Amino acid sequence: MITLPASFGSAKPQMIGGWKAKVVTKADGSRQVIWNATGDPLPDDQFADFGISVKWPTTEGEVALPTVQTCLKGKVAWIGDEVPTVFVGPASGSGH
Repeated sequence: MITLPASFGSAKPQMIGGWKAKVVTKADGSRQVIWNATGDPLPDDQFADFGISVKWPTTEGEVALPTVQTCLKGKVAWIGDEVPTVFVGPASGSGH
């Protein structure tokens, strides 16, 4: 699960075979993008990319993206000091 702040205009998860994706919009306008395995879990010695198409914030600066991974052996939370971040730069061109 990855949490996108309300400053993101939209979020569309990538469709991945063997996974069901959903977007939950919270009362504060933030969005949680969640993937759940529909079959066998991903083996520990493999990985998969989980993409998201977003409408980027219009305000420049660093944006925190709290992320939690849950698996059969427990969960890992990248929050606080370990939170992934992206830097939103100035817009260029027509925005496409």
